[in-house]
Amino acid sequence: MEFLKEDFNIRILSVLRLDWRQNDVPVAPRPYNALSFRLKGNAFFSSGGVTRRAGTHDILFMPEDVGYQLQSGE
Repeated sequence: MEFLKEDFNIRILSVLRLDWRQNDVPVAPRPYNALSFRLKGNAFFSSGGVTRRAGTHDILFMPEDVGYQLQSGE
């Protein structure tokens, strides 16, 4: 994917608001890219030996066909 092309398009398929207090769950690979925006709290996304933290007001990009472990809490 070339990011800054003149014909770059984004199609929003859905918008969800999730209220997860505490979780430690595997997330299966999806056939689409996803953006996660944290309203508050912390979450840790782990895949392939790499862990990324997302805190309040952070945005995290999850590419298609990548599964991950999600740990979240207040």
